[in-house]
Amino acid sequence: MRRLRDGGPEWEILLVHRPKYDDWSLPKGKLDPGEGFEEAALREVEEETGLRASLGRELGEARYDDRKGRSKLVRYWLMTPLEGRFIPNHEVDEVAWMTPDEARGRLTYGFDRELVEGLDAGGAPAASAPAPPESVDPKRRNPPLEELYARKWPIFLVTMVGLFMALIDVTIVNITIPTLQRKLHASVDTVSWVLNAYNIMFAVLLVSMGRLADQFGRRRFFLIGMSIFTFGSLLCALAPSVHALIAFRVVQAVGAGVLAPLALAITALIFPPKQRGLGLALLAVVANTAAAIGPPLGGVLVQYASWHWIFLINVPIGIVGVAMAIRVMPETYDPHASRQVDLVGMILLGLSVFALTYGLVEANNRGWGSAEIVGLLSGSVVLAVLFGLSQRYGRYPMLTRALIRNRQFMGSSAAFLLFAMGVMGPLFLAALAFVNMWGYSQLDAAFAISPIPLVGLIVAPIVGRFADRVRPRTIGVAALVAMTGGLLWLADLPASPHYTKVLPALVVIGAGMGAAFPALNVGAMGSVSGQELGLGSGIVNMARQLGFAMGIAVLVAVFTGAIGDKVPKAAAKAGRVAHAAGLPPARQRALVKRAFANPNDRSYHRFQPRTPTERAVSGLARGAARDSFSTAFRVAALCELLAIPLALTMRRHPGQAQAAHAAAAAG
Repeated sequence: MRRLRDGGPEWEILLVHRPKYDDWSLPKGKLDPGEGFEEAALREVEEETGLRASLGRELGEARYDDRKGRSKLVRYWLMTPLEGRFIPNHEVDEVAWMTPDEARGRLTYGFDRELVEGLDAGGAPAASAPAPPESVDPKRRNPPLEELYARKWPIFLVTMVGLFMALIDVTIVNITIPTLQRKLHASVDTVSWVLNAYNIMFAVLLVSMGRLADQFGRRRFFLIGMSIFTFGSLLCALAPSVHALIAFRVVQAVGAGVLAPLALAITALIFPPKQRGLGLALLAVVANTAAAIGPPLGGVLVQYASWHWIFLINVPIGIVGVAMAIRVMPETYDPHASRQVDLVGMILLGLSVFALTYGLVEANNRGWGSAEIVGLLSGSVVLAVLFGLSQRYGRYPMLTRALIRNRQFMGSSAAFLLFAMGVMGPLFLAALAFVNMWGYSQLDAAFAISPIPLVGLIVAPIVGRFADRVRPRTIGVAALVAMTGGLLWLADLPASPHYTKVLPALVVIGAGMGAAFPALNVGAMGSVSGQELGLGSGIVNMARQLGFAMGIAVLVAVFTGAIGDKVPKAAAKAGRVAHAAGLPPARQRALVKRAFANPNDRSYHRFQPRTPTERAVSGLARGAARDSFSTAFRVAALCELLAIPLALTMRRHPGQAQAAHAAAAAG
């Protein structure tokens, strides 16, 4: 590592002091498994000195025998410091910049001294030395890395407040749909758009807002997003009608679409490489907490207060969040990003995501083969192709080539999509099974599925302890295998209420979810450089949201198709049972109609069998429903299984991935 001395043309060389050996040395370190020399060089320099550097030409190599007589190879590269500041650590307690002559007098090892003697100490850089850092906009300079690292916990706290608010509002409304239907005098289809409108707008904005925050300031966009979300929550609480509530939910989702990508981006920025996996795992804890608390909190607020409070509770939290952000959050940018906005790309991507999510939401109501749904899904594909062309040939593309070529990032993002499909759909269907098949109340159903997020809360911090030392694919693959096994176990649920039989499956699913979420987060965001954090975070969040939407749509379609096939057969068999019992034809038809009634009908009343014949017919109806739920859970398990090959791309933990990215960027 060398730089020009301030005020003169003379070169200085960086030396480090290691207290373990009490020696002065050039920065160096060991290879991690699967790591290349260039990757290790950049990683070790940043970990030992706090400095990020660009990699120049290779200077040579040296061989020596260590204290145990083992042969060692040392390879040297010329580096130029880019940013950062030294913070003493257990490996290096002091660094010093020295002239070549001073360095030769201080260095402990002969092979280090020989290398320094071979450098051009006259001040002229070698022909192949690294170029100076790219010029950046002076108005978009980030604070020193050590300042961000030192203040990471208060910054992380306020960032998680925004993420928690954005994610809890995805789930808190689910359990209140029947109440909203009754209080606002609306149909189920209309009230469902209170949830759908939020999810669609949320997914549409994630990538665009992440990129704009990189360009124009993450703190600025965080404050904008938090303010919009808080104001939207107040409007939702005061909504006089269901249509006004749907419109205000769109406003709320705009704020959430700004907040969510910033959470991942800021977390990856403020934690040093050795702790980045921990930070991303803790983020997963917050996300799991939102998933765990949302349904029961919504049920409690509706039962003991009113539906207005599921939105009003956000207002004081949002005000505190804005005040905290103003106080503790510094402004950060991608200083190398152009201020030119890729408006065409953002519009094309937004329309593609909108067409896809709207089509998925409406597919089960209008029919997958209807002209409208086929048109929406086809249009989504066409718009996605046009977006890809705009990124290839546009003047100011939103997606960087480095990110597109980042195999680990793209693989983990695709795995995240499949993982999310296998999580949200089963959660929705499990609650439906507990209510419609087992006769649970909505609040009881919310508590019945709570072991999944609660176990996830326990597992995620444990995974975080190893995330910076273990390859994310090791944890991710094991977690996806557990998810697959748990879903297959859940597919064997009984037709009659027997919670202890499904509880172990829920625990296994929760453990898999708690481990997979942070592992995929670490695999994706740990492989992205600071210059692409907002964009990368937006893509990861969009993959998750699309997975949620696709999971519910696909699994509900599978369930609907299965029950449409099984119910007529079971009803015909029930008719034969009623006939064999000697019931009159009119009573036979009435019994079968009551046992196989649709729970979504407004006039629905749960069938309570009293006689042996009624219990036999009711058992056939529940069996048809159970088999349909089982089919959907098996499809969810297939989604988790398909994610495993994609998760295998997550070869590097954050420290290794950052070093590899820096080496590639330096050429």
